[in-house]
Amino acid sequence: MGGIFPPPGIYVGEPYQYAIIEYEGSQEILHLLINVASDAGSFGWIVPFPSRPAIEEDTIAVFEQIEEMCRPSYGGFGCGVIYDGGYYDGYGVRIIEEGSVGVLSYEIIKADDPDTLFTWLAENDYWVADSSDTVKAREVFRDYIERDWVFVAFSVQDIPRDNSINVQPVKFTFTSSQIVYPMRITSLSVNPDYDYRYDYGLLIHVIAEHRVKLEQNAGINLEYYYANKLNGREYEAVKENYPFVAEVCKEGDFITRLGSYYYDPGDIDSDLVFTYAEDDAESHNQYYSALIIFPILPFAFVAGLALRSRLRFRKRRKR
Repeated sequence: MGGIFPPPGIYVGEPYQYAIIEYEGSQEILHLLINVASDAGSFGWIVPFPSRPAIEEDTIAVFEQIEEMCRPSYGGFGCGVIYDGGYYDGYGVRIIEEGSVGVLSYEIIKADDPDTLFTWLAENDYWVADSSDTVKAREVFRDYIERDWVFVAFSVQDIPRDNSINVQPVKFTFTSSQIVYPMRITSLSVNPDYDYRYDYGLLIHVIAEHRVKLEQNAGINLEYYYANKLNGREYEAVKENYPFVAEVCKEGDFITRLGSYYYDPGDIDSDLVFTYAEDDAESHNQYYSALIIFPILPFAFVAGLALRSRLRFRKRRKR
């Protein structure tokens, strides 16, 4: 999810995306973990949202535990932030918030048109125009701007050059009239010389009061792996065996698991949008689990990066 924008001439792929979505009323909580294959030590990561999100550091444990819990071959039971008003910089881009979460520096921004946004991005080392087709990029950003969305621009610094590394997990809480997974901007993270068919995977768990189905599939083929409503006995087992999962769900919640083993980001044409299914039928399908790999970033590396990222964030801002 989101767009990865490395320096010109440098490749950074996004082989896997793992997401847990909690949805109740009009509040969506998105737990997000992305895995990158990086030739660059630093790059920009831009994620759009329909409303201003509260941003918190997340833990990789919740992704590991929900994967184990909902994996059919192993499952045992069928399973606040205060803001000011922001300010405008010299380019007509509104800086709503700036801060850091874990090892990541971020800014929440809003713009009136793609031109002012692209100028700001270029001046702040987000290489959108140089790392993607400019015409397509303007079309994608214009779509979000016209829908009155905001953008969270992350600065990812000092990532090891590796073919599989996890970026700091992040938790976003925001208001949305739909269950949405912003995916269209990912279509800009394309390298024409790279074959994505064997490397890109997506896994999403949606936790809501009912089973969900896709209303808008973003141009990629997602399969339904698992759907289960947590009864009292099952939720007690979750609390005992998967405590991090128990924090993101409750008795009576329905967990729907969807995913795609292989997709080409160039095929993405919209965001993923979910709606409630016609019924709450349960299913626990078997599937090949090659997608589920958690190459964990060493904790010492994460801790050592945190202060340096915050300091660098203050130094690099241009207004």
